[in-house]
Amino acid sequence: MKEDQKKSPALLLYDATCRMCQAGSRQALQLVPPGLLKVQDINNPELQARYKITPEAAQRQMHLVTRAGKVIRGAEAVRYILYLSGWLKPLAYLWNVPGFDLVAQSSYLWVADHRYLFMGKNEPACEDGACAVHLGKVAN
Repeated sequence: MKEDQKKSPALLLYDATCRMCQAGSRQALQLVPPGLLKVQDINNPELQARYKITPEAAQRQMHLVTRAGKVIRGAEAVRYILYLSGWLKPLAYLWNVPGFDLVAQSSYLWVADHRYLFMGKNEPACEDGACAVHLGKVAN
């Protein structure tokens, strides 16, 4: 355990143009003990290049770089945050139930695809078309 404490914090990459994503990233920071998680905007091209995340993938779901350096995304990232939290760690074991990972990821993607409808978008961040995919203004 002491070796794990020496590792750098996990990095949550979230969509800073999205109010729901901002709220979720703040919640994640509150759930996880200090020093185990940091957050940054996934729309940063330098971060996308560093972690080999396409702009389309960045708009589709959050990504998380684990403390071991592995990039995970979507519901699996939620699972990792639950695991890091300590007190919510038992919920992370739901992914061991057969089929739960598929339901969790499908649900995650549905919410992600509709996130601007739930809590709106941040202006002027979305004025350049960054939010168009979630507002039904571009073809899939």
